Amino acid sequence: MSRLYELTDRVVGRIEALNPEVEAPLFRNELEKARPDLIEKLGGETAGRLSTVLLGLVREIPVIVGALREAVEKPSTHPAVRCAMVGALTYLVQPRDLIPDYSAGGFGFIDDSLILRATVSEYFDALPAGFTTKQRERDNFRLLALCVPPARIEEFQAQVDGIWHLFHRLLLVPPDSVEKTISGFELDPLGASLDASAPVSDGLLPGPDLASACECSVCTSEGAPCLVFPDGVEIILVN
Repeated sequence: MSRLYELTDRVVGRIEALNPEVEAPLFRNELEKARPDLIEKLGGETAGRLSTVLLGLVREIPVIVGALREAVEKPSTHPAVRCAMVGALTYLVQPRDLIPDYSAGGFGFIDDSLILRATVSEYFDALPAGFTTKQRERDNFRLLALCVPPARIEEFQAQVDGIWHLFHRLLLVPPDSVEKTISGFELDPLGASLDASAPVSDGLLPGPDLASACECSVCTSEGAPCLVFPDGVEIILVN
């Protein structure tokens, strides 16, 4: 087993050990620290429901990891797509991420979940059938983006864009070079560089937009709180 997968198994074990009843109030406290403005706007009951949903998304990371690893091991998966998936797993195990993994209540895995779900949305067709839907993962990305403090939007967007651009640049690299990159990620994930800079001259499109997803209003739909985003997308908060 590669070093990457050893570390991935450790992270998965930590997430699987999260007890929702114990972690939910701790997660809610961390969310309130990060987004006091959002908590005030939503109100206590809706904020509590959102926290429960978000913690549930964090606890789905092991399932996403399993789907990515299955796709990576399939010979039919394009080398560049395999490399992008391995890169996302590398981000998961690196300690130098945007939110410390030791943050209370599992809140430290929010940024990891953002990166993993952006990867799932982009390379959905390479994943096991029936694993999820592209629209569900896009909605989940929006919900997770609500955790990003407004003052750190540019920082988070730069990280998402940088990894996004890295993945897309891999499509232009010869397969042999891609395989070397994959091996580097697998053998030394903690030392691997996930460059967060991409020159504008590259002509690459930006990654998923965090700024448009970090604000919402609230209404009620089908008896449950419903978040309404500026572009009209509505997401019902179902526990």
